[in-house]
Amino acid sequence: IEIRGNHFFKPLAWRIGAAITRPIADLAGAAASVAAGDTAARAKVAGPAEIGSVAQQFNRMLDARDRGEAALRESEVRYRALVEWTPEPILVHRGGKLIFVNPAAVEMFGATSAHDLIGKPVLDAVHPEFHQIVLQRWKIMIEHGASSPMVEQRYLKLDGTAIDVEAKATPIVYAGAASIHVAVRDISQRKQAEAAINKAAQRLQIALEGSQISVWESDLRTGEVWLDSAWATYLGYPTAETRTPKATLLQSVPSV
Repeated sequence: IEIRGNHFFKPLAWRIGAAITRPIADLAGAAASVAAGDTAARAKVAGPAEIGSVAQQFNRMLDARDRGEAALRESEVRYRALVEWTPEPILVHRGGKLIFVNPAAVEMFGATSAHDLIGKPVLDAVHPEFHQIVLQRWKIMIEHGASSPMVEQRYLKLDGTAIDVEAKATPIVYAGAASIHVAVRDISQRKQAEAAINKAAQRLQIALEGSQISVWESDLRTGEVWLDSAWATYLGYPTAETRTPKATLLQSVPSV
């Protein structure tokens, strides 16, 4: 068979070129669709085996991404269900702003709803005396990815009232981005009770000193005896208040 000129080879070259470039163009189009936000877009598997293999790998990558995103959404749904009704206040912040608060946190801050708090700077809810402490804890978490231990802090309600709290912070991924989860415990009532007990103890001590009555206590479990300042002075102990083993004290006061 005699073939003259290029009238046979030109169409053949075009068909070969199209068989290569068309699948590449399809793959590029699918990638562009995905980049534009079309999560359902997939590459057409066609053309030479090498290009078809690339298209298959591209589609598998997208399938894996979809499974990962679905798992993340499911995890966030479980997280919300868990923290929505926990009795302790929960905050989540990112970039220094609140992005989630549970109903207990809404109540603690004296807000009407979560919308009163979402978007506000976290430091607006922290007493100025504790700003540097909070910022330092954030820095450690961001640099090392480690949780911060429970510490006492002071927060501010929306009306400016200070409340004593214990807070623990943990880095988490929330809504697909790095965030900080803060678990809070309102200890205002406990602090008030401690202050009242200390005040009552001080009043009792003043009353005892004014009445010139000496007091001692014996711990039946340890055998240790506590002496107030009057007893300690009377028995020649160097400190204002003394704790000493009962056996030692018996040598000085046989009647104890």
